[in-house]
Amino acid sequence: MRALEWTAPHGFSIRAAGQGEIAEFKRLVKAMNVPFEPTEAEIEDGSTGAFLRAAFLDGKRMAVLEAASRVLVDSDSYRSFYAGVSLALVAVDSSSRVVGLLQAIPPGQVINGLLESGWPLQDSIPLGIKVAKVSALWVDEEARRAGLGSALLDSCCDVYFAAGFSLVYGNFRLSSPIDLESFYGATGFRILPPGDRIPVGTGQGRIVDIGTEPDQKIFYMTRGNWAKLDRSKPKLDEPI
Repeated sequence: MRALEWTAPHGFSIRAAGQGEIAEFKRLVKAMNVPFEPTEAEIEDGSTGAFLRAAFLDGKRMAVLEAASRVLVDSDSYRSFYAGVSLALVAVDSSSRVVGLLQAIPPGQVINGLLESGWPLQDSIPLGIKVAKVSALWVDEEARRAGLGSALLDSCCDVYFAAGFSLVYGNFRLSSPIDLESFYGATGFRILPPGDRIPVGTGQGRIVDIGTEPDQKIFYMTRGNWAKLDRSKPKLDEPI
């Protein structure tokens, strides 16, 4: 049985955020100026990532599939589904001080857009068990260049692909002061030019194109590409 905890370079470790770490998690999210998802209560009570954790531990994805099925018969269960397939990871040092985070969520805006455009629920919800978006990734400046950014991404992909997801992606602004294109490229993610989109099948012959704003680029990893990567070499010169 594997828990959501990994060793990282230089005595650091990666684990699911939990009780007592919410304030630091929120501090790091705020540094990125992105929304805090899921909520504090859902991290505190352990419902964040609950379905992912079950799938990761038993090597099956029944918990994820059953959660999606419940939404189809009870739309009020969407919030618990959303939290259960979200991920809140922290990087901690040897004294358990939080120095980094990764926040990943289902592509909720895409799903809502599909529903608003008339897609039926049964064709839209499957996107939430196929695709995960890295919405926040941050390492405190004093802990950078130790491989923590790569370790957080590796842990994120480890969980989602073990749970049967097909795609992990995110985006970054072209105006970022950090060379994020080189960082994500060095970690094995593919980078799309501005305006390019990723086609994703949701079942029943439906295809949705995942894109971003004109001033942003998408980075993405597929389950197939993840399986081919050599992750044995540490990346200690990363900027994040």
